[in-house]
Amino acid sequence: MTSLFKKPTSIQLIVAGFLFLIFIGAFLLTLPAASSSGYGQTFLDALFTASSAITTTGLVVVNTGSFYSSSGQIIILALFQIGGLGYMIIITLVVLGIGGRLSISGQTLLRQSITRPTSVDMIRFAKIILLFTLVFELAGTIFLGLSWMRFFPCGKAFYMAAFHSVSAFCTAGFSLFPDSLKAYNECFSINLIISLLALAPLSHFFKM
Repeated sequence: MTSLFKKPTSIQLIVAGFLFLIFIGAFLLTLPAASSSGYGQTFLDALFTASSAITTTGLVVVNTGSFYSSSGQIIILALFQIGGLGYMIIITLVVLGIGGRLSISGQTLLRQSITRPTSVDMIRFAKIILLFTLVFELAGTIFLGLSWMRFFPCGKAFYMAAFHSVSAFCTAGFSLFPDSLKAYNECFSINLIISLLALAPLSHFFKM
């Protein structure tokens, strides 16, 4: 009986955190405001989409660009951004941003979530990851936006650029186009930018 009340391990806490975020994301996606039709998505479909987003799997049951409203698309973007960065990194930076300090157990969770050796300064590492991510995603948004301005109004071009930049960097596989980026398979600039974004996290910089 006492085994049921054992202190959870770091891995169990990390898994529980991801499950919590998946269910919150699924709930938000069922809200009428999240769909372009104004009718909420079924919870099962929303749960699948939220799970796919936070695990950066890229599998969908509906067309992301047409089924979801801007609010729904931003929820999905937030989920795969969290999944790509790791929610422990985000929690760490929020705590530091409001003037708090990360506890020893929190630092252990952070280290476990991104499997870094004990010799690495985790707080500094988390800040570097965030900076690296923001720089690449912002650059991707600018260059993709400039490329898509040939086809769409400025606001729409940069909105789509931001979504696809984050999706590519996190290798999430989500797209606002029904055929993903197939329509741009002969556009050198878009293919180059997406490829660089997807390969960036695999660089030696992340292996420091």
